[in-house]
Amino acid sequence: LLFIPGAVCAGDTALEWLDRSHQAVGGEAWDEVSSVRIHVSVKLPGLEGEATSITDVSTGRFADHGELGPYEYADGFDGNVHWERDPSGQVQVQDSQGQLEATANERYRRMNAYWYRERWPASYWDVGSVSEEERSFRRIEITPEGGRTFELWIDEATGLIDRQVEKVGTRETIDFYTDYREVDGKMIAHVSRQREGDPKYDQTTQLQSIDFNVPVDDARFAMPAPPPPDYRFAGDATSTVVPFRLLNNHTYIEVLFNGQGPFSVILDTGGANVVTPQVAEHLGIDTQGELEVRGVGEQSQDMSLAQLESVAIGDATVDNQMFFVIDFDELSRAEGLAVEGLVGYEIFKRFVVRLDYCQSTLTLYDPASYRYQGNGKPVKFQFDGGTPVVEGAIDGIAGMLTLDTGSRSHISLHAPFVENHGLLQKYPEVVEGITGWGVGGPVRGRVLRGTSLRIGDDILIREPVMSLSLQQRGAMTDHYQIANLGAGILSRFNLVFDYQQQVIWFESHAGSLRTDNYDRAGVWLNDVGDTFEVMGVITGGPAEEAGLQAGDQVLSVDGTASAELFLPDLRVRWRNQPVSSRVQLTVRRGDEVLEPVMQLRDLISPPRHIAEDPQ
Repeated sequence: LLFIPGAVCAGDTALEWLDRSHQAVGGEAWDEVSSVRIHVSVKLPGLEGEATSITDVSTGRFADHGELGPYEYADGFDGNVHWERDPSGQVQVQDSQGQLEATANERYRRMNAYWYRERWPASYWDVGSVSEEERSFRRIEITPEGGRTFELWIDEATGLIDRQVEKVGTRETIDFYTDYREVDGKMIAHVSRQREGDPKYDQTTQLQSIDFNVPVDDARFAMPAPPPPDYRFAGDATSTVVPFRLLNNHTYIEVLFNGQGPFSVILDTGGANVVTPQVAEHLGIDTQGELEVRGVGEQSQDMSLAQLESVAIGDATVDNQMFFVIDFDELSRAEGLAVEGLVGYEIFKRFVVRLDYCQSTLTLYDPASYRYQGNGKPVKFQFDGGTPVVEGAIDGIAGMLTLDTGSRSHISLHAPFVENHGLLQKYPEVVEGITGWGVGGPVRGRVLRGTSLRIGDDILIREPVMSLSLQQRGAMTDHYQIANLGAGILSRFNLVFDYQQQVIWFESHAGSLRTDNYDRAGVWLNDVGDTFEVMGVITGGPAEEAGLQAGDQVLSVDGTASAELFLPDLRVRWRNQPVSSRVQLTVRRGDEVLEPVMQLRDLISPPRHIAEDPQ
C-alpha cells in the first residue's frame, strides 16, 4: 500500500469504510452465519425465470442453479474445483487462469471476507469519493489473494453497498444493489441489477426468500455426474466422416437442423450453437428473449434463444440442443457467402473430433470406443469457458494461446499483450488495416511477420504472419490469453481434439512446412450483392496507390463482373498471385465509373529462413 506522509493510509481508510458497511447491514448479526440459501426470480428482456443458490460461508463452497426460458444452467465449487453445467447438461471444470481468479473472487465474496478479513487475505485501497445524481459513494478497491481486483461502492450517507464493479474477461460487469430490507436482523438487498454493457440488456434479480444456517452436506456442492449420451450414430457406427470447405480460413460444414437442410455453418472450437433468424424462421421454431452478444468486433448485437430437436452431422445426431439466434448478415457479406449458423463446443465436447486439412474431412468419433493411434504430438489444454487454451510463446514471450478454428487469422495478438510488451514500438515495420470481421463488426490490427511461434513444449513454427490487435472492445481485449491462433496456423496440421481428456494431437502433413503470404492487394472487400464494397485500404498499399477508397463499389476484376466472382477465391488469388501482377478494376464512386489498376506486392517482409519441421 502507498503511504503518503502526513496522511492516513489509504488501506486503513478502506478498512474503516468496509467496517462501516458491515455495521450498516447488521454488524454482529452476521457473526454466526454459517450458510445461506436463497431463491430469486430473474428477468431479462423477453425472458423470465428463477434461480436458487446455496453457500457454505465457512469454506466458500457454493452451488447455483437457474432457468431462463430454454436456458438452464448450474455451477458450483465443491472445495477443490469450480464446475459448470451447460444448458444440455454437459459438465466442465473451469481451470484456466481467468476462471481460477473468478472462483477466488466468488468464494471471497460469499465468505463475506471484506467484513471478516481473517477468512481470506486480500489487499485494500481507498480509491476516494465519487458523486453521481446527488449521491456520494466511497470506492473501495479489493484484490483477494489468488483473485483479481474489483470495487465496492459504498453509499457515504447510509454505509450500504450500492454496487460491485469488476472486469470479467473482456467486459466490465456492474452489479447494483437496491431495496434493502431487514431479515433476521440483517439488512439484505432484495433487488440486484447486473449490467455488462448497454443498460437495455440489464438482468434484474428479485429476492423471493433467504434462509440462514441451513444444513449443508458435501453432496450439495459435488460436481454433477455426466448426463446420459444425447448423441447417436446411424446403425452400429462409432464414427462418421463428412467433407468440409476451408473458405477464408473458416471451416464450413453442412448440417441438418430438425431433419431439415442442409445448412452451411462454421465449425468453431469454442463457439456456441448459433442459427440465424432466417434459419429459425425456416424451421418454424420460436425464439425468446432479447439479449446482448459480443464477438471479435467492438459493437454488440441482439440475440435470442431457441430450442432445436436435433442437429445432424453426417451419421451423427445430437438431440435437444439450445441455440442462440444471431443475425449473421454482416458477417455473410464479409465472408462472401451465406453463413447460416455455427456449431462448436457442443460438438467438440461430445465427440472426439479430427480435422484433416489435407483431405478436407471432418471425422466425429464416439469417445467411448476411441483410442488415438496416430503419430502426432499431444498438447494438453485448459478450458476458458468452452474454448481450449494452451501454453506457448510468441517471439520468445510465454503465455496462454487460444486455439480457434473459428478465426480466419494466423496469429492475433491481444491488445493488452501488445500494450504490456510495447510491441507497437518493437515492430515498426507493419501495415495497418482491417484484419478480420465477425460478430460486432470489423477487427483492426497491425500486420507483420514474426520470428517464431511455440505451441506446447516443442511445436515450433518459424516466421509466422501475425497481427497486433488495435481493438478497444471485444474478444481481442482479453488479458488472460496473449493471442488467438486461427486456421491460418492450425491448418498446417491435422488435428485431433479430445475434449474429455483435454488434449489436442498435432499431426504434421505436407503443408506443415509451408510459409504463408499476407494479402498483396491491401484492401478489404465485402460482398454486397452484385458488387464488392471497399471497406478499408491499407495506407501506402497497392489499393490505395491505385486510388481506391472506402465506400467504392468494385464492379469487375480483370474483366469479370463481381457478381460472377466468389470473394473467398479472389482473396486467395490476391494473396498468392506473383508480386508485380497487375489487376484491372472497374469501380463505381457515386455517379463516376473509374478504371484503376492495382500492382500487387508484398506488404510485409517475405520469410527469410527455410522452413523447418515444426515437430
